Amino acid sequence: AVLYSTHHMEEAEQVCDRVVLLDAGRVVASGTPAALVQAHALRVRVEIITQEPLPHDWLAQVPEAQRLAAGGERPPRTTVSIDTVARAPRLLEAVAACGGELLEFRIVRPSLQDVFLDLTGRALRD
Repeated sequence: AVLYSTHHMEEAEQVCDRVVLLDAGRVVASGTPAALVQAHALRVRVEIITQEPLPHDWLAQVPEAQRLAAGGERPPRTTVSIDTVARAPRLLEAVAACGGELLEFRIVRPSLQDVFLDLTGRALRD
């Protein structure tokens, strides 16, 4: 089956034993969904929503983490990346240590969509 949207990519990740990623008719990767994600060593994203903005240096306690975004929305949302889900508790500890009141903490594991974006520099069309 040819997959054109992110919805179909998510479905393929759940039900396919093997996938082939094409970009403009060219094979850019193939393998099992898990192997493709693992082969690209993509980092885990964590979205953190707090009552008030976190201090600028709050991530100093977690050197493995990288800040991806910190928007001005209300409530404040901060997105960071970590190399493995096992580091997530350290992020929670860092938020608590700086007095941040946590409203939401969401882990977003890498997906086939992320692999495609990493390989081609663009997302699938929806």
